Amino acid sequence: SDPAGTVNDERIVHHPRLLRDRNRALLKPLLPYIRLLLSALYRLPAQKRTVYRGVKGVADLHAKFTDKKPKIWWPFTSTSWKDDVMSNPQFIGQSDPHRTMFHIEAEAAVLLLPGIALVPVGVLNAGSGLYIVQLKEHTGASLLDFTRAHV
Repeated sequence: SDPAGTVNDERIVHHPRLLRDRNRALLKPLLPYIRLLLSALYRLPAQKRTVYRGVKGVADLHAKFTDKKPKIWWPFTSTSWKDDVMSNPQFIGQSDPHRTMFHIEAEAAVLLLPGIALVPVGVLNAGSGLYIVQLKEHTGASLLDFTRAHV
């Protein structure tokens, strides 16, 4: 933060990486911003549904989801309600040799919020370098204390 109390623009630009960083002290300057953002997002309607997220260019990402243990998803993550969007080259496309599509059952709008706990249900090798990882929200296990009741 600068002397006026505003958050340094560079930290905002890199906050998705900061949310994944094991050094949680790096987030301290962003906590007021994150709390304000989450307070607004929790007011938006969410419903239990399946959403999709694609990641390309990361070898063996699917292997991190074979143990069936809850995983905490830290970054704000955009998703899609339509699985056919994933074939677009802007998402996972069809040609990258390392593609993972996440099939996520959760209470979500189109944005997964940080701290959501997701349990791997299964991993499918769909061929041609594409793996589909099925995840289900583990309710009651979010690590951030920004619940609707407290906002």
